[in-house]
Amino acid sequence: MKKNLINILILAVIWIIAIIIINPNGEFTYGDDFAYAGPVKTMLDTGELHITDWSSMTLVGHIWFGWLATSLFGFSFTVLRFTSLIFGFLGVIGVYFLSKEFFNDKSKQFAITMLFGFSPQFFIFCFAFMTDISFFVFFVWSILFFVKYLKTGKTWNYVIALLLGLYAFLIRDLALVLPVAFFFATLSKYGYKSRKFYYIVFPLLLFVIEYFAYRYWFVNIHGMTHNMDFSKDRIMQMLTDPIFLIKNLGRNFLYSSFYLGFYLSPIVIPVFLSYLKFKIPKTKFMLLTLILMFSLVMLSLIFISERANSIMQYVLNLHHSTVWYVLPDIHNPTLELTETFPRWLLAIQSTISVFAGISLWGLLGSRLYDYSKEGKCFEASRQRGPAEMLIWSFLVYFALIMTQIFFPRYQIQTTAILAIIVLINSKIKFSPKENKLLMLFSGVMFAFIFFSTVSGTHDMMAFSRTRARALRYLNDTLHIAPEKIDGGFEYNSWHFYKWDYEKNNKNRWWVQDDEYVVIYGKIKGYRLLKEYKFLRFNPPEKISKIYVYKRNNK
Repeated sequence: MKKNLINILILAVIWIIAIIIINPNGEFTYGDDFAYAGPVKTMLDTGELHITDWSSMTLVGHIWFGWLATSLFGFSFTVLRFTSLIFGFLGVIGVYFLSKEFFNDKSKQFAITMLFGFSPQFFIFCFAFMTDISFFVFFVWSILFFVKYLKTGKTWNYVIALLLGLYAFLIRDLALVLPVAFFFATLSKYGYKSRKFYYIVFPLLLFVIEYFAYRYWFVNIHGMTHNMDFSKDRIMQMLTDPIFLIKNLGRNFLYSSFYLGFYLSPIVIPVFLSYLKFKIPKTKFMLLTLILMFSLVMLSLIFISERANSIMQYVLNLHHSTVWYVLPDIHNPTLELTETFPRWLLAIQSTISVFAGISLWGLLGSRLYDYSKEGKCFEASRQRGPAEMLIWSFLVYFALIMTQIFFPRYQIQTTAILAIIVLINSKIKFSPKENKLLMLFSGVMFAFIFFSTVSGTHDMMAFSRTRARALRYLNDTLHIAPEKIDGGFEYNSWHFYKWDYEKNNKNRWWVQDDEYVVIYGKIKGYRLLKEYKFLRFNPPEKISKIYVYKRNNK
């Protein structure tokens, strides 16, 4: 207990230092915050729960937490942001305790926890009020207590896991993954003839009841929204359109493999190479040969094909996939914020991403094959059930998100689970006593990811804070009404979101009139009123600008 407390305090100190460096203060939204902060404000002001058409998840559990925080401290985006930061730390601690269930080696526990805690998609959304972080907390803690139950058989672990899972469903219906994963993991452990069979089936029945009860409330009491069945409709489209299915599954699988490969590379590549080092039979040699050949083919495509090159830019370039919401803009601004990474750096990133991505699937495939044949691949967990809970959670969740539009943040859950699965039964230790070259690679990659994540999050917050200053200049100093301003996606969505918006030669983020524009680059047909500067960490000490424009008189 004392050791756990010390480790948690160390993690807390690192977390707080990173937050102080970034500075979470600021009255502005990020990304889709308007769809989640808006219902909180409505509930605070009127006492009514109203979900916007934009949302396609269950959401109410997330709104309740926002309402509780703002009831205590008053409504502000900073309060909601700190709510997410607290949830984020609880998520990091959940990953730490989940790793302890499988490893006694402290180096593995620390490597998994730090790599996940500062993975770009997880960390940056701790500074927003979207559902990704709050859902993950209940999701991972539910898995943790299901694993504890499968190891100890104690009923209280089972009850806590169920309660956490049921609440996770009230944030996102992807929590339905939990009873399915528990069903298969427990069935493998006890069998369908066991007296505990009702323990196996009960979570499925409970979640099904919750699902239909929620649907009844939503359709008959709250009122159906346009986007509520978006995910279900997309799955049905895939099942009825084979071409659409193949194209989307192929793209999502490649994107996910490259993303997971790169950001798990500090673990995946050392584990894969150490795995090959022990008694290299022909099967392992063939596996390595196939991975190297496929990697070479993929890298050749990246350098030959502009389309493949743009894919890697999207997946790997932090300024595209984690920091900036750079949407098509009718004003066609000069892109001063989003520098493309140098070709040589993209080449290194692509090489690591492709090799690690394929190695990841090679490791998983090889270990699952060994497990099915020998039943001892996961002997480090002492029991089959706990490891299978992780595997089935990953497989079911991954299969579901493959049917949706690819967003890197959907990989938050898979990043945490895969980091543990990859290290189960691995003999490697993350210490100087190991292969120095592999540990050097792991350390350099983690340092790069840590710097990119923290600096990118800092730059996003600095950009958003500076844009908010520019908008306050228009609103408060010049007394310009929001209806006359195109302030970007976040500003306009907060003020004017509606489902049936028509662009009418304006940007697609609910612009009423673009007489004034606040933007990140220079545009034509407008005169410059003012510019605001902010300091970026990536590239180091670079000064970027936000411009305030007024349309020229015709």
